[in-house]
Amino acid sequence: MDGRQNGENENGLTVRMLGGFSVSWKGKELALGRNTSARFIQLLQIVWLRGDRGITKEQLVEDLYDREEITNINSSFNTLVYRMRHQLQSLGLPEADYVVRRKGLYVPDEKIPIWVDVREFEKMIARAREEEDEAARTRCYQEAFDLYKGELLPDLVSELWVFARNVELKKMFGECVNWLGDYTRRGRDYQKMEMIYAKAARIYPLEEWEVGEIDALLCREEFKKAQQLYNKTVRLYSDQLGVTPSDRMLECYDRMSRELVNNQSSLSEIQDHLKEPENNFGGVFFQDLVPPERTIVPIPALSMPIAC
Repeated sequence: MDGRQNGENENGLTVRMLGGFSVSWKGKELALGRNTSARFIQLLQIVWLRGDRGITKEQLVEDLYDREEITNINSSFNTLVYRMRHQLQSLGLPEADYVVRRKGLYVPDEKIPIWVDVREFEKMIARAREEEDEAARTRCYQEAFDLYKGELLPDLVSELWVFARNVELKKMFGECVNWLGDYTRRGRDYQKMEMIYAKAARIYPLEEWEVGEIDALLCREEFKKAQQLYNKTVRLYSDQLGVTPSDRMLECYDRMSRELVNNQSSLSEIQDHLKEPENNFGGVFFQDLVPPERTIVPIPALSMPIAC
């Protein structure tokens, strides 16, 4: 029913909801236009997300209408289902039910093959958890990581049914990042490690994934880039949250200072390019780096260890 794994469904529908919403039929994307936020589209999205698990009519109606005052819910719902089928045909899709009721639950129409990125993402996470072989588990996490383009349905994040699912998906994505980050660090594949944390930081910029990205840069001895990213991150936290760097960021700072104390040429080069930043929140910027004669003391181990 899901078509090809991790790609376009050449024989049916391909539905992407992570980082944006799009629907393709046999490899050709449908022009949804302003329909992307329409209620009949939300009906499809909810059912497609549930897949074969299905959803009751009561829950479906609650998700769709939330706290709206509807005089005749049954009539409104039946009209919505009819409109949904008519609209899909007008977009060039074949005549079909698309949503059917089976054993009291609404599920996707089996006559229409469908591949949904969210369901594939969740499937890969579940498979990774079951794998005992490290390499096989890593492949599953990598497939899930590649599928994750951003939050679920970003244009509908205020909807309760989207918000609740986003919380679950975010945790799964973090699980991917932690596994792949640790795996690439142990394998000394620091370039891939940097790419993993950079993607995570791009999607969730205030979740401290930058620490892993800086760690990868330090392992590659790209001290200037590490310093620039550190300062950028500190400013972001100051501007967006009005807070000083966390303990993990300060430990990252300490790591940079040690590395540069042991690499005087890199320290001199960086200091030549420094510009004094505005620091209204007491944040520790890299310009405050202590001199080489500083006494070096060990720092406590992190939950995500910074070590090459």
